[in-house]
Amino acid sequence: MTTTASGRRFEAVCFDLDETLIDSAVAWRAGFLDAFALEVAPRYPELGATAEPLLELQPLLVAEVQARGGRWGDFVIRDAVRKFFRAHGIEDDRSADRTTEAYEAAWPRHITLFPDALSALDAAAELGPLALITNGPSTGQRLKLERTGLLDRFEVLAISEEVGAEKPDLEIFTHTLEGLGIHAAAAVHIGDNLHMDIRGARDAGMTAVWLNRRGGDPAEGVTPHHEVADLEAFVQLLG
Repeated sequence: MTTTASGRRFEAVCFDLDETLIDSAVAWRAGFLDAFALEVAPRYPELGATAEPLLELQPLLVAEVQARGGRWGDFVIRDAVRKFFRAHGIEDDRSADRTTEAYEAAWPRHITLFPDALSALDAAAELGPLALITNGPSTGQRLKLERTGLLDRFEVLAISEEVGAEKPDLEIFTHTLEGLGIHAAAAVHIGDNLHMDIRGARDAGMTAVWLNRRGGDPAEGVTPHHEVADLEAFVQLLG
């Protein structure tokens, strides 16, 4: 059983959303494959034959986020897709924008929960209230929650666009704790991102659990209190 420093069981459990409860990578990948098949392949067959569009777009998406101060702002995907076209010698913003629109229509169809998500939420709820702390636009994050039936699972929904702060900022964790009505030491947070989730939770004074589903390497200067490979192991950790 994992307990707080005072020896009590945790009073609340906080979850990350993407790549913790929801297999977002699958939805993003499938969304781009659908969009490229629909909009790119008929006009530009060589470009449309890209085997893994998301893999090639990833550095451009990261660059767009970094250009916005590390935040996911408006038009990140649109601007990245435009630059992807241009990098392949195609000056056609209209087609790039249609591709973005096709992606935004397609990816929600592929939203799925990880198989261990619901049972972990059920087990965590036996300890106390649940909270969700997630970075992203309100519309997109709430759509994921609606599609997966998770919208009413949490006492506190801390969505970065709504809070006005993103992980790892202290503000979004403090907002969550205030909503739960507990001290940081009484809460545990689990997430897949060492910088956003683990550093942020630790800085806020919470117990930080790294969900390392894909066998990633540790990051220098960021040490989780605990590491688990799946949510079943997290439930065992909770006791």
